[in-house]
Amino acid sequence: MSIGTSIATRDLSTYEGGFSDLPDSVAHVTTLQLRNQDNYGSEYGFKGVDYDYKWLIRNTRESPKVGFPFISRHNALFSVTKRPALSAGILSQQVPYEVSVTVRYPETGTSLLMTAIAANLMAKLTVTQANMMLKMLNFES
Repeated sequence: MSIGTSIATRDLSTYEGGFSDLPDSVAHVTTLQLRNQDNYGSEYGFKGVDYDYKWLIRNTRESPKVGFPFISRHNALFSVTKRPALSAGILSQQVPYEVSVTVRYPETGTSLLMTAIAANLMAKLTVTQANMMLKMLNFES
């Protein structure tokens, strides 16, 4: 996937807080449109039926410290916001869900090692390792 073209979303309506925008449990592709871009980052988004999707990417360089290489910092934030809805004359609250990640590595380092480390973390937070995510969400250490 190239950055900013599209991301795959899946209907999770059988789970608490699941996305009601999607009609079934088949993988769907939702295209996030470029909203803003500058030299250091980009913002993409999509307005669904009940949810708004936003993907922010920001790239920076940390100030150098004596004896250390330059450090590249790359931030990504993905958010899904459930819009307020009117039901039986009562307006529900807007509900945000956000996941972010920061990748830091020395510019003299290898991006392949950083990719492997990031992939390992993401694998721990997937459905196959749902117990790890539940530990986080239930405030377990």
